[in-house]
Amino acid sequence: MSDPHILSEIISEDVSLNLVEPDIYSVYSIGDSPGSYDSVGASMIYDVVACNRFYNWLMWGYSIKDYAPLCEDSLASSSAGWVLDLACGSLAFTAEIYANCSSRPVVFLDQSLKLLRKGKSRLEKLKGNISENMFFLHADALQLPFKANIFHTVISLNLLHCIDDVKTALKEI
Repeated sequence: MSDPHILSEIISEDVSLNLVEPDIYSVYSIGDSPGSYDSVGASMIYDVVACNRFYNWLMWGYSIKDYAPLCEDSLASSSAGWVLDLACGSLAFTAEIYANCSSRPVVFLDQSLKLLRKGKSRLEKLKGNISENMFFLHADALQLPFKANIFHTVISLNLLHCIDDVKTALKEI
């Protein structure tokens, strides 16, 4: 189980964390979820469509096999320091890589609580539990709740095409 005190050390002082369930925290009030993937059926469609290899090849021109090595290389880019997986989704492509990431603290951030739950479930199935250095955070990529200069590595595999204000997102990152 993750240690909330570790997570609270990197959160801005004006942000309150709420425990949604073990290992999942939110910057929103309990029951509040602005994520569009939290609507009925949307999270199911996400894994069926967005995680489909044909969809990725047709829409984006790449193979879903590229995600795991990209994540692995990103994690290997630094031997220490915090990792942020921004808009982590359901960890459909990266859960196996994170299951083997034991030492660096990782924040999996997504605006969808349902996708965070799916990601947590995937990781639990692979590892048996959630390590104390891994945190699932329900928050918005355009309003990151962290203190400045916390992360040594930021991974964001599927975010920029989903938002209207890319400039703001890049400033936040």
